[in-house]
Amino acid sequence: MAKRGQRADAVRPRPTIIATTTAAAGQGDEQEMMAAMERMNRDMTAPQAMTGDPDRDLVAMIIPHHQDAIDIARTYLRRGRDPQIRRMAQKIVADQEREIREMRAWQAKHPAPSR
Repeated sequence: MAKRGQRADAVRPRPTIIATTTAAAGQGDEQEMMAAMERMNRDMTAPQAMTGDPDRDLVAMIIPHHQDAIDIARTYLRRGRDPQIRRMAQKIVADQEREIREMRAWQAKHPAPSR
């Protein structure tokens, strides 16, 4: 775990996302999906100042990760045809939007202490 003021990338591995697309995706959708995956990878590996509070740090890192997953799922839903994958993508959107709302509500109730 990073210490207060330590960059997150100093202590956590830098994941690499291997992006694949479905045959159902169109050329524009494929490019958009790839861009969303690249954003997710960039968000996950970007240096972030850690507060030292694991609760705040987790929420601050997970919100953009969830938003990127929502963007990827929505891109898939525009052209994806497989019923099972469509249900999964719809569930990703619904679940992660709800979780983002919950995390933002938690942040509002637990503001960072003043320095």
